[in-house]
Amino acid sequence: KGSHTAASVEAEDPYLGKMCRGRLALVRGNIAEAEATLQAAAAEVPQRWEAHAELWMLHATQGDYKRAVLDGRRLVELASAPTAEQGAFGPHVTIDLTSLLRGKV
Repeated sequence: KGSHTAASVEAEDPYLGKMCRGRLALVRGNIAEAEATLQAAAAEVPQRWEAHAELWMLHATQGDYKRAVLDGRRLVELASAPTAEQGAFGPHVTIDLTSLLRGKV
């Protein structure tokens, strides 16, 4: 059922469909597929933050902190972009870095 729903969402919005497929793969324990799908979503629409956040959590959970830091850096760049065209939310969002890094600072 989840695969059918993700396919339906992807037919309407390819980015959100990839996000659904990536999360579904995570729930099913297919880490490699989840990572590849989330990376494709991030590459397809790099100004959206959701795929970068999912990749950050995935890499941090796996203990791949070097990649998690790169993902987190991209999140901070998106959050601090001066205009909405450069970032998903422009200057209208604030990310508490302590929360973002799960208290690792």
